[in-house]
This record gives sequence, C-alpha cells and structure tokens, in this order.
Amino acid sequence: MDVIFYSAIERFLGRSFEQGAKGQKLHPNSLIYVERKADAELWQFLTSDRVKSSICYIFAAPQMGKSSLMEKTAYKISKAKNVRCITIQIELKQSEELISEDFFYFRLLQIVCERLTAQQIEITNELNAFWTRNSQNYPLQKCSEFLQRILAGIGDRTLIIFIDDIQHILNWNLQESLVTFIQSLSNLEANLLRRLKFVFLGVVHPDDFCLDLRATEEKSKIVELNSFQNNDCQCLLAGLKKTSSKPNLVLQEIMYWTRGKPFLTILLCHKMTQNDRMRNEGDLKKRIQNLVNKEISTKYSLLRSHCEQVTNFLIRGDPNDLDRKCYTLNLYAQILQGRSIQKDENSRSQTDLLISGLVIQSEKILQIANSIYQQIFTLKWVEKTQNQLKQRRPKMASSKIYNRKVYMLIDQSGSMAKRDDLFNKKRRWEAIPEVIESHVYNILKHQGMNGEKICDDITLTLFSPNRPATVSRVIYDDAEVADIFAENNPDSNTFVTPTITQVVDQWFGTRNNQGGFVIIYTDGVLDDPDQFEKFVETTCRKLNSQDELKIVIVGFGSDINRDPKFYLKLDANTSSFLDKNAKPCNIVVFDLLNKMSGIIDLLNRQLENPEAGLAEWGREFCPELY
Repeated sequence: MDVIFYSAIERFLGRSFEQGAKGQKLHPNSLIYVERKADAELWQFLTSDRVKSSICYIFAAPQMGKSSLMEKTAYKISKAKNVRCITIQIELKQSEELISEDFFYFRLLQIVCERLTAQQIEITNELNAFWTRNSQNYPLQKCSEFLQRILAGIGDRTLIIFIDDIQHILNWNLQESLVTFIQSLSNLEANLLRRLKFVFLGVVHPDDFCLDLRATEEKSKIVELNSFQNNDCQCLLAGLKKTSSKPNLVLQEIMYWTRGKPFLTILLCHKMTQNDRMRNEGDLKKRIQNLVNKEISTKYSLLRSHCEQVTNFLIRGDPNDLDRKCYTLNLYAQILQGRSIQKDENSRSQTDLLISGLVIQSEKILQIANSIYQQIFTLKWVEKTQNQLKQRRPKMASSKIYNRKVYMLIDQSGSMAKRDDLFNKKRRWEAIPEVIESHVYNILKHQGMNGEKICDDITLTLFSPNRPATVSRVIYDDAEVADIFAENNPDSNTFVTPTITQVVDQWFGTRNNQGGFVIIYTDGVLDDPDQFEKFVETTCRKLNSQDELKIVIVGFGSDINRDPKFYLKLDANTSSFLDKNAKPCNIVVFDLLNKMSGIIDLLNRQLENPEAGLAEWGREFCPELY
C-alpha cells in the first residue's frame, strides 16, 4: 500500500476514534462504524414491501450508537431515487422553557419543509399560510392534514422521517400528544400510509409511548440496539495496529472491560491509539487497566461525562415519580451486592435499569453491564443519587408521619386477573407487585431530618371474600412482596370491611401511642360500601384526633380510572365524621395510582392539611362535590 495513502487512512481512523470517544455521531462513511443486527433490521423495515407498519422505535441506553445508526442508514437510503429522507435531532437547552404543542408540531413540519426545499420541493411558504389559516384547529389535526399535503407534493416517493433524542419531549410533557399523533397516522389513506415512515430514537422507556414490547409488527417495529460482539468489531482492528502488532489481543482486552458497550469500547480504542506502540505484549492488561483508572479518576474526563448521562436518565423527569426512581436504584444496589434477580417482563424498574445501560440481561438474570460501570456506579453512588432525588421532593414530610404502624390491604378479587391497557395488557395481579414493592421500599427507607422513621415493618394483608383475612404477613424488606403474590391468586369479590376491621382492631390493641396508616390497593368498587362507611364512623369515635389514623385508598386499573366517582363520593361521605371529642375527624383519602404524586406525599397530604378535600383531578368527574 502506498505510504501516503496509508497515512491518510491512519489520520482518518484517528479522527473517527476521536469522534466516537467524544460521544459524537460518526460520519456515514466512518471506517470504525460497527454494523450490528439492528442495521439489517432497520434497513429491512425501511425498504421491504412486506412491512405493514409505518413506525419504528429504537430505544437504547445513552451513547449506544443510535445517532450514528440513523446517519448511516439515512445516508445510505437517501441515494434511492424514490425516497426523500429527513433526519431531525431534538435539542434541549438548559434555559429553554416548556414549548407548546402547537409550536412543536409546527416546528417539526417546518424542518421537514426546509429539508425538502433543499431538495427542490417548495412548500415552506405554504406551511406558514396553512398554519395561520387554521390557527383555531387542534395541532394534531393540522399536522396530519399538512403531512398529507407534503406526501402529495413529493409524488410517488416515500417520505422517511428520523426523529432522534425523542426523550426530550418528556421535559415538555408532550409524550401523550405524540402517542395520539402516532396512533392517528393509521387513519391515513392506505396509499399515503405506505409512503410515510417514522423512525423514533431515544433513551426512553417503552411505557412512555404506551408500547407493549411484545406487540406485533402490524402496529410498529421495535429495533433493539445491542452492545458490540467480538465478531462485529473487525473494523476497529486497523486503528489498533498503530499500538500493537497483535490488535486482536488489544481489542479482546478492551472488550473484557467494556463488555461491548459502544462508547466505552471506542473510548478505550482511542486512548490506546494515543499511546506509544507497545514493545511487550505482556504489558497489555496493565496498560489498559491504567487507562481505565485514569479515566475514572479524572474529574472532567469523557468517561465522567458519559456517566452523567446515565445518571440523568435515572433522575430526570416528573418529581412526582421519585418513589419509583428510588426503588429502581435500590434494585440496582441489590444486583451490585450480588443478589440474583431474574428478568421480569412486568417490571418497569428493571426495564429502566436496562435502558439506562447500568445492567444487561444474561439469559434470564440481570447483571452489572461491565467492569467499568461496577467501579463507577457503586453503592456510594446509589446513596448519593437517592439523596439527589429526595432533595427534589416538592416539600418535606410533616413530623406527624413518623412512628406509625403501617398496614397494606391488597385487593385479591377476581378482577385482578384482568389484562389491562394501562399496564400494557399485563394482568393487574402481575403488574401491581412492583408498585407495592416501591411503596414498601420508600416507606421503610424514609427518614426525617433527625433520623426519624415511619416504621420498621409493614403488615401486608390480602382481602376479597366477606370474612377476615387469612393471608397476612409482616414484612421487613420490599423483596418479600413478590413471594406473597406468587403464592396467591385472584379470587372472589371485593369485601374490605371484615379485613380492615381486623387490622384496625389489631392496631388499637398494640399501638403503644403509635399512629397508624392503612393503605388499601383496589381495582374496582367495594361490595360493602355501607358497612365500610359505618366502620369509618365507628372508628372515628374511638380516636382522640384525626391525626392518629389515616386510611388511604389507592385506585388503579382502567375501570377505576374511567369512572372513579364511587371512591370520590366515598371520600366525601366519610369526611364529616367526629372523633371522641366531637371534633372533625376526616381519616379517609382516595387517589388514583397514576395521578398521585408518590406514596410519601400521599400519606403526608391529609396530615398536613386534612381540610384540603378531594384530589383536584376529581373535579371533572364529580363537580358537585367541589
């Protein structure tokens, strides 16, 4: 090979390694682009006539090569004469405020029009006029209508739109709107739908887009972007020849540390090429270990920047979702300490860990992703990150929340066996354990400024038939929750009064000046509402004040979300009772699982302000109660 030509390749390889090491997307012609199974799957989706869906999702951990895959595929497919391909990257600036739904869709179409104008298709001015003319219409309606105009303007060509970094729409609370828009595409005429394809890429959870990972490809295509495998990485060897006469051994040792994580693999390859050529291959392990240690210990290294992205994924988003996030971190800590945890398809927290990149699935067991992560994302990091989350709570809990006996009553009625759209077609009995695990974890771990605790244990009880509970267990750790659900199945009706009478009598008999929380989880209306109200009234007359005992009802599932009037009225009906001193005694509070701000905040709500009344979201269902 000509020496000058080889030097040019060396420089190009060096620039490519540097791009990848900085987390930048690679040039479509990059010599170090590693093709994976995802490349073939995405190409087939975009080009095959047999693919009926028009939507493709590529969700993966930070810096797994999503953007590079997009650029490579878009560049390749744009060469086809019958295709118009557009890539859009959503950017979120630190100072940027929430953007409106109308602006989001207008800007989306504006970018599409600008890119098409660059391809000699003039429609930008038409968009401006159309949007102004239809200013009173819904943004989704306008977007759908103008997309049809765009498709008509490009003749019989196919329009492919890539949208990268889709996770940023969560910061603007536009995910529900985008899901509705995606669903509306199916209403397009068949000949138009065949010529329109969207590819969404980002670091997001499928649940944010109401996706069932087991869904058929009739609706959408989900492409998994996995780590590098040894046999994928032959293109990296040329650059490593600069540092060793045995580049295969260098790559093998790098893969040992990174386990094929794309960013980490490219980063170590880049660092190796910056070092002098090795004279003794026996120094290889030590040299790479030194590189890793240096990157970890350097405060502003590229590795540290990458790890911040992983952390941000776990702590970003709705402050009202903090309880689940803390539980997710606790789950990671258990894996870090060697606990064997099997993959559970129903677990949102497990999927969060997989998408964050912190863990991988090896067969059916979750494992720490790689040796580098194990040294960075330690138990100390878990504690620090959980403290960051706790600091984001809107307010500190009332001192009244501490020193309590806590009872959880779980609905075991037959309806718990139903598959539910709100849980992505999972059975309610399979979906709710993780919620309860999260609540158990947060209640047991919550501490006040001076180390006060709510409780050291929780009594977990199942209710269903019209008799006192036969399944009741005192638990000291959230890991014990799953066993209770595994050992029991949904059955019978929804009678709660015999069971709540049983646990409250137990509380009265053993409380020793401790307050009490009774948390009821249910997916439907009670079969004994009159008896329940009478029980609440009788209980109130035994209390010195309404702060001593709180009964919290958490509703979940599609049925109760569609029509929560029963519990809103029950909440209102039980708010006017009196305690033993003839003072107001409002001890019942109801909320929906997907509306509540977190279990600690819910427990705190009426302790701080018992006169606050019903949850504000209930106004649209029962305006007469407000």
